[in-house]
Amino acid sequence: MSVKIAYHSSSEKFIHIDQAHNGLNCGCICIKCNEPLEARQGKVRDWHFKHHINVNCTGSQETALHELAKQILVRNTSIEVPKYGRISYSEAKAEKKLEQIRPDVSAVYNDQSIYFEVFVSNAVDEGKEKFFKLGKHRSLEIDLSDCTASTFKEIEELVLDRVDNKKVFFWEDEQIIDNLTNEPVEIPIELKKKSNYDGWIIALFLALLVFLGLSKSNPRKNKNRK
Repeated sequence: MSVKIAYHSSSEKFIHIDQAHNGLNCGCICIKCNEPLEARQGKVRDWHFKHHINVNCTGSQETALHELAKQILVRNTSIEVPKYGRISYSEAKAEKKLEQIRPDVSAVYNDQSIYFEVFVSNAVDEGKEKFFKLGKHRSLEIDLSDCTASTFKEIEELVLDRVDNKKVFFWEDEQIIDNLTNEPVEIPIELKKKSNYDGWIIALFLALLVFLGLSKSNPRKNKNRK
């Protein structure tokens, strides 16, 4: 696997080869062997980082991709969520402690906390998923395990814009189950309002029928009418 993501020493951030200066001027190191990297940005081969000395090291690209994805989430303020569309969030922070766990990224959405998990080599385990659901923590997982993206823009789109690689653990209390897909479906607010209104109409109609029925069955009233 060619090295396309590296640790930039001066900024203390992970950067993609697209964002680096050429050659040793890139100022990057390999997070696996801690040796300097050169940015190779020629016209023939795909751009990549090359070890300056330790040529036998392939770098830890899974870890680097995981860290880069977290940085993308922290630096941005909106993301596409399955079934709920594009949402805006703020105050994103990486590795902020939540009780006994540390979600990859925590943020704020609609004045409530939201949590992002990034799956590169290890998916969220059953225990952590259960923690999110039972605690009713609004959360989702972004799957980058099959990421073959070669540019920073493509990785950014996978993290922020795609929905087919995302899994929602918990979102809202009020959910119904779609019998066809067996997946949670949000009940629109308009439908809830209409349902409440229709309920009142039906209740009043039934009450009127009961009143009319009692009136007809009252012998004293029937006698007076004669």
